[in-house]
Amino acid sequence: MASGKKNYFRHSFFARNDIKLKMLRDEIGVGAYFYFFTLLEQCGEASSDELKSNYEFHDSTIRSLWNESLPKSMKICEKLMEVGLCSYKKYEKSFYFELPNLSKYLGHYQSKFPSNILEHSPKERKGKERKVKEKKENNSEDKSSTTDVIDFNLKAERIAEVWNDMASQFDLPQVKLPLSKDRLKRIMEPLKEFKEASEWTDIIFTVPDNDFNLGINDRKWKANFDWLFHTTKFNYRKLWEARIVENN
Repeated sequence: MASGKKNYFRHSFFARNDIKLKMLRDEIGVGAYFYFFTLLEQCGEASSDELKSNYEFHDSTIRSLWNESLPKSMKICEKLMEVGLCSYKKYEKSFYFELPNLSKYLGHYQSKFPSNILEHSPKERKGKERKVKEKKENNSEDKSSTTDVIDFNLKAERIAEVWNDMASQFDLPQVKLPLSKDRLKRIMEPLKEFKEASEWTDIIFTVPDNDFNLGINDRKWKANFDWLFHTTKFNYRKLWEARIVENN
């Protein structure tokens, strides 16, 4: 991007659970990750501060990116399009792509120190960094409770993102982010019961295993985030127990 800041590339911790990537992996193997995410990087590198709606690259660019022949590169693009990860067209000497979710993968990295610090000598810079560190340590006790709250909120938000990832794949209601104070309060006890993010990933991706949860029922009812964390029905616990029974 043209902002002058270093760029970074986001990779979801739960990409392996994405139904489209799973389908692509079944079609072309584990190389699916390489082909898809390097294409995202290529498009990100070609972007300005305002992302484009489409990208066109010469044949040689895509062949070099994937180290594949032209026919193989075209086949990969067709598979990417078949599973819904992008739109693709082949012109005489170029590839044309549309990636609807590119913006969520791109962001900016910014140094934690002001840019003018970098203008000082190493000795001065070290002194300033030490002062910043000492100030943080002096305030650590006062902020310990605040840090606990922040850590909990971040964990809750990540789990809500996992829900939204699953919900988008199975046409279920997504939960609004950031989570409200009431929701955060309701899910506090469940998050103490199951502490690992991987446990919640397993629980959440068990929801679509039951057709009733997907709306295939007389009421046309569909499972939602609040249903999962119901304070008296403990649906999250039932899903976990059902998963254990199935695996056994």
